[in-house]
Amino acid sequence: MEAVNSPHALRVMEPIGMRLPLYRGASKKVILAHLPLRTQQEVFRQIPEVFRCDEVERITEELVSVRDQGYAVSYGETTEGTVGLAVAIFSWENKVVGSLSLAGPELRFQKSRMPEMIYQVRLTAMKISEELGWIKAKPAASRRK
Repeated sequence: MEAVNSPHALRVMEPIGMRLPLYRGASKKVILAHLPLRTQQEVFRQIPEVFRCDEVERITEELVSVRDQGYAVSYGETTEGTVGLAVAIFSWENKVVGSLSLAGPELRFQKSRMPEMIYQVRLTAMKISEELGWIKAKPAASRRK
């Protein structure tokens, strides 16, 4: 894991290697969303019984959305008052091997700036994936031509 700290005085400083469940926080959710269903179910079994039904249903719906849109956003899931934005990084085998995330205080993640931030994180994650040998799959319609 690598981190680049913000030059701003107000910044998020979560310890590298901080352990949290894969279903909490954008950087972890985007990885979980691209893992096989069996692996996801193993992660869900770790959710305390008292939360299991409601949490699994909510998380499953969120993971489908994350996978479809290609990124995850979380608000205060790992540190109160922060936002995380993450995109999956893929290997040459088209398997998720990590994530690239952008995190900071909520005040820096204004709705008007989110499309550009999402674009930049997606673009950078795609470049990293390509360096690992990943080739983006072509849409089904263009493959037939």
